[in-house]
Amino acid sequence: MAALSEEQQMIKDQASAWVREQAPVSTFRAMRDQGLAQGFFSETWQAMIEMGWTGLVVPEPYGGA
Repeated sequence: MAALSEEQQMIKDQASAWVREQAPVSTFRAMRDQGLAQGFFSETWQAMIEMGWTGLVVPEPYGGA
């Protein structure tokens, strides 16, 4: 695996910390168990939008466009 740039490492660290604190596995189990029509909690998605995660570019070798 290629080494991450300083910026990439910062994003990775931020994402890891946020998921541990704000969206642990129990949150996703709750979504599953509630059978939400949209399949996600709007608050969780909004937080990811605000952090800019929906705009991250993923290289093709890793499933991006």
